[in-house]
Amino acid sequence: LVLGAKWASVVFAASAVTAIWWLLRRQSVPYAALWALGTLAVSQAFIFRMSMPRRQSLSLAILVVALGWLLSGQHRRLVVIGFLFVWLYDGFPLLLLVCVSYLAAKWLVGGRLRLAPLGYTGAGILLGLVTNPYFPDNLLFTARHLLPKLSEATSVSVGSEWYPYTTAQLLDNSGLALLAFVSGAVALGLAGRRMRVETATALLLGLAVGLMLFQARRFVEYFPAFALIFAAFAWAPLLERA
Repeated sequence: LVLGAKWASVVFAASAVTAIWWLLRRQSVPYAALWALGTLAVSQAFIFRMSMPRRQSLSLAILVVALGWLLSGQHRRLVVIGFLFVWLYDGFPLLLLVCVSYLAAKWLVGGRLRLAPLGYTGAGILLGLVTNPYFPDNLLFTARHLLPKLSEATSVSVGSEWYPYTTAQLLDNSGLALLAFVSGAVALGLAGRRMRVETATALLLGLAVGLMLFQARRFVEYFPAFALIFAAFAWAPLLERA
């Protein structure tokens, strides 16, 4: 079991980095491999979370794959990934966040709003919740797990990972991730043209998980990755031009 845990920590984290490379290469981002390897450097707290033999690295991989399928129009596959995500991790509502970010970007940049991707995602999640050996207790567990964290007035003691970093801590352990996100905003200004849908999606998603990180340090397992993805998308037009 100890050896299995060691292998799991390596394979799970590698799957997340590989998924980021797959997404960037699929979207024809220059130097996709270098951007993906950048996840090893932008945040020491992120690397710490990824190196655990737990579900968060696989969760990140699934979210990145879902984003890739959304951007490539393969929306029906979201049913499968929604179903699997529910069985993997009780943080499955994050998949809805990815989908909503894509729909909002599609509407803001492309002027079109199609709810089909959200429907496929919701169908997969619902299927995973209902066809579950623990149904309906799994619904009670999810509610009792998430609701205390959403209420500031709760008397329930939660783990330290549900409390925010101080500003000094965040700058120390994830300063390069914050810098990557800011550099992406700079690249948008230098590009001098309208944002692409993928860039807008990564921007909205990065902002969302960034706000979540400011509320709870456990979301450091997502913000550095999506900050780097946003930077890669934002710099892509300039790199292509160069």
